Parts: sequence; structure tokens; C-alpha cells
Amino acid sequence: MTHSTSNVPDPGKSVISDRTLIRFLRVAAVIGAALGVTGAVSIVADGHAEELWSELSGVFVVFSVFFAVVVWLVTPHQPRNPVVWTMTASAFFSGLFMAGL
Repeated sequence: MTHSTSNVPDPGKSVISDRTLIRFLRVAAVIGAALGVTGAVSIVADGHAEELWSELSGVFVVFSVFFAVVVWLVTPHQPRNPVVWTMTASAFFSGLFMAGL
């Protein structure tokens, strides 16, 4: 008795489509940029603007926005490039850090 392997994905073929991957990476990058800007605005609104520039907080805002823009532009052309994934993670987590301050 032989078993059918029709439900097993082909090792050479990806399970997630490029279109879905592009959407996921773009959403993650935009969320990171929005969190970074929101965190910076809340720091300034609380009257602690000097903290934004005295520590590395300002750098994280720039990272989150810059990497979000790069990911938005590059992802449709290279959605499976690990560098694009790394830039997406940098945008998301630097924005998340800023939102946590």
C-alpha cells in the first residue's frame, strides 16, 4: 500500500506566496515606523525632548522610519531577500522600543 504525498509541499516551492510576504513585510515596517514616530511625539509632548537627543532614542526613530521606507520600496522586487527581512525587523523593533519609552 502506497501513501499519497499530495498534501506535502514540494521542497523547492515556498509555502507562502510572494504577494503575501510583501504585504506582511510592508505592514510590519509601517507599524514599526508609526510606533517610532508616536513614541517620539509622546516624549516631546511630555516635556522630555532632551531625552530624545541625549540618548539613542532619536537614532531609533530615524532607523524605524528609514528602514520602513527602504522596505516599502525594495520588498516588491526582492521579497525573499534576508537583508529585506532584517531591515523589516529593524524598523519594527526600533519603533517598538520607542513606543515603550
